[in-house]
Amino acid sequence: MKTPLVLLHGFLGTAQDWDPTIEALGDDYRCKALNLPGHGRASDPVPPDFESVVHGTAERISRAFGVPVDLVGYSMGGRLALMLALEHRDLVRRVVAVGASPGIDDAVARVARRAEDERRARALETTDFQAWLRTWYDQPLFEGLSKMPGFDALLERRARARPAELAKVLRVLSTGRQPPLRQRLAESPVPLLLMAGAEDATYTASNHQLANSVESIDTATVPCAGHAPHLEQPDEFCRLLRAWLDRP
Repeated sequence: MKTPLVLLHGFLGTAQDWDPTIEALGDDYRCKALNLPGHGRASDPVPPDFESVVHGTAERISRAFGVPVDLVGYSMGGRLALMLALEHRDLVRRVVAVGASPGIDDAVARVARRAEDERRARALETTDFQAWLRTWYDQPLFEGLSKMPGFDALLERRARARPAELAKVLRVLSTGRQPPLRQRLAESPVPLLLMAGAEDATYTASNHQLANSVESIDTATVPCAGHAPHLEQPDEFCRLLRAWLDRP
């Protein structure tokens, strides 16, 4: 029987973002990409807090498979995957977190991040959505993604979302709302691969810092990619992902 592989997209994304990954791995893995709350036209409503999103996602995975799964999550989805590995160990075999923060350790910095995401959420509710999307993807973090040949098509897909629901997502799933996880990850028995694009300096450094302190955590770097390596360099991303998943 094929190993179940659940894929969690990032903020603004949908399950469709994982189509290249599913095409590459679908013959050997039972892949299922989820639309996270607040994303997509027919997604579930956004729960009231970070923990509720984690537990709700666990329930969906349990109903779909009923057995432990491998989890791949990107950015926001990667942060959820890390929490699922810690809170639902009976449901998760292994985790691959792509461009995902293990949380903000400093309490003052967490408050500042919540305030920043609140400003972004208010802008979502009060300004033109397409202009907001352009501003979001103008961040240096997404420079590689915005240079992709298919970026305009991706932006068109993003524009079909519901701004009011995305504003709720920003408030509920802000990195400032996420508990800091470094210490718990260091003690977790769940095998973990941290991935990042080679041009995503922030997450590459964060991944290596955590892996250098925890022998059981692996890292992989996708060449010629920024913050969204699964979209920017899907072939190399899938090769690295498969190499790790196929290990005994």
